Amino acid sequence: MMSLVAIRRTKKGNVDMSQLGLPAKTIETIRVEFTSEDAETNVHSQVHSLLYAVTRQVFVAMLEGKGKTFYKNFYRLFALVTRTRQSCCHAKLVPDSSLESAREAQ
Repeated sequence: MMSLVAIRRTKKGNVDMSQLGLPAKTIETIRVEFTSEDAETNVHSQVHSLLYAVTRQVFVAMLEGKGKTFYKNFYRLFALVTRTRQSCCHAKLVPDSSLESAREAQ
């Protein structure tokens, strides 16, 4: 039964993907832009815009530091990027403390 639903991988070899019969991988990117009316009333858009602006400012400041501060503060940039990605799903996923610190930074 398991041979029908699982692919066994060993250290000796790779699986021949042509034998699996999988369809070709397709990637579709859809850009959704808020209208100015939506952006003013949509909390999601406001939160994302705030986090994106702060993340961009921090990244530019780190690059201008010519690598000295980039690796020291890499964890901060990673945290900001993570929060920005969370805001793409829903604004409520971003903790209030992160929003407050982003507002103070801007």
